[in-house]
Amino acid sequence: MPSVLSIIIWTLATFAAFAAAHPGDDHEAEAAERRAFIERNPHLQKRCASTLKARGHASRAVARRRGLAEDMRRARGLPAEGKYIKARDLASVLATDHNQTSSYPSTTFETPQDSFFGDNSSCILQPNFTLPEGPYYVSGELIRKNGIENLTGVNMIMDLQLIDVNNCEPVKGMYVEFWQANQTGVYSGTVGNGNGNANDTSNLNNTWLRAIQPTDDEGVVQVELLFPGHYAPRATHTHILVHQGGYVLPNNTFAGGNVSHVGQVFFDQDLIYEIDTFYPYTTNPNAILLNADDYALAIEATTTDPVVNYVYVGDSAGDGLVTWITVGINTSAIYDVDPAAFWTADGGVENPIQPLAGGG
Repeated sequence: MPSVLSIIIWTLATFAAFAAAHPGDDHEAEAAERRAFIERNPHLQKRCASTLKARGHASRAVARRRGLAEDMRRARGLPAEGKYIKARDLASVLATDHNQTSSYPSTTFETPQDSFFGDNSSCILQPNFTLPEGPYYVSGELIRKNGIENLTGVNMIMDLQLIDVNNCEPVKGMYVEFWQANQTGVYSGTVGNGNGNANDTSNLNNTWLRAIQPTDDEGVVQVELLFPGHYAPRATHTHILVHQGGYVLPNNTFAGGNVSHVGQVFFDQDLIYEIDTFYPYTTNPNAILLNADDYALAIEATTTDPVVNYVYVGDSAGDGLVTWITVGINTSAIYDVDPAAFWTADGGVENPIQPLAGGG
């Protein structure tokens, strides 16, 4: 059986062609950090999973996610009772169906809910391996739960729980930032080649599908977004960044502190295909890059499952999704990030010293 190190080396070589998607990535350093983490914590995954279960976090998470699905059904005028569809490496991650409803087509709320709202990622925590912040990170975004604004598409609630890999305890009081592309593969707040119309400087002032929220006592943060659109050459994903320390400004934005985690979460390929059948995703001009061909997912999948679990709240993905994942972070880590732009009181401003981070 090949070692984790050999898998990582193979992965980096195989997906080197996609390095240009995020300029400035240091894959060698990332692989070294991943390897060091695994060597230091060979039993961390099983230990944290049992700890979360013993302390009641797992059962409370099931109830929390079920509540989200119930609330979303009521908000969208859907029947309170009905089936759920749940979905759940590189090879095993890609072979895992993270959709929890399709496996139990006749299930109602009377069925034991841990069959649907459990979380295999609790057993396979994402180590604090920092993926690059990507070419479209904007600093100074709004603290809010809902980042949809006036966009239309497939509504998605994301429930993310942070666990400290050092002690398996929930990480409370940290601000978690989310950002992603819209239905046609465009990021708000930045202007540049590969991000929609490179001549549309008004996009600097857009803020959709970006949100920051603090974690609660359970280490949980929840945001409302749309399912992200795809853009070349990356698989469909949502970015997350964890702020430690810092402060809230009078204009309801976040500043200061340190960054303790930068990562990405992904979605099942079948779900991506299904979403692509709904308007306005059907107008996306970008080709789909398969999960199997994405270098970042490949690196992540050598030690964890970075694909979210989810349920449909109705009969199809078009009725909306509740997604969830548990992420392990190292709260003692500090990382530097280079934003492509800044959101200010006067609107968006490009970062003049970061031309490789998605600026014009």
